[in-house]
Amino acid sequence: MELVNSVRQYTAMIEHCPNIIRAIVSIQADAFDCDCRRVCYFCFTERPEYFPLTSREAYKLFTLNGKPQSNDKTSRKLFKLAKPPSVLSLPGRYCHAWTTRGGILQSRRLRLYDRPAVAQSLTGSGLPQSDKTTREPKRFMAIISAPVLLNGGRQVDRGFFCLGCRDETNAKTKHFRIKYTTEDLSGHISNYGRVVERMPKGYSRFMHATKD
Repeated sequence: MELVNSVRQYTAMIEHCPNIIRAIVSIQADAFDCDCRRVCYFCFTERPEYFPLTSREAYKLFTLNGKPQSNDKTSRKLFKLAKPPSVLSLPGRYCHAWTTRGGILQSRRLRLYDRPAVAQSLTGSGLPQSDKTTREPKRFMAIISAPVLLNGGRQVDRGFFCLGCRDETNAKTKHFRIKYTTEDLSGHISNYGRVVERMPKGYSRFMHATKD
């Protein structure tokens, strides 16, 4: 344990965001050399590579050296031997924005497999077409929220949402789901103007103002 505690990145995470370690262990992501990436809301809710596969879906799509297996039993056996990266989801409520009950309830734990590691094509035939993007619980099950560690882990930036974009829905410029670091938020304000409170249609709202 002394050796583990000597790893600077580990001690920084334990100090600033210990729940990340617990989450990694809980969903069994520590069992694989996972290709962890920092992704934004739009990436993990829209891009096909971040839509994980269930066990049944993964069995059907698994190929060995690019060649699909014709025998179902052989395919399952090879799939288990290959051990593609996966996580075991946690029961809970996901997709909070689309329900008044705090999210869509998922009571069972699901084994979810990394799509690029299983499927030769991310959009080809045979892939599940039931993707609900922002309303798809499986997309949220494989995501762990993590702050940005700065100065070798001595500082942490947990990010900010822009109050002036609370009613905006343009994903490329201004959107209420975009989260910024302190530095990025300063650039955002510089580009779109300071945030002010206005009453454009008889009700109070915050917005960017390029002119006073």
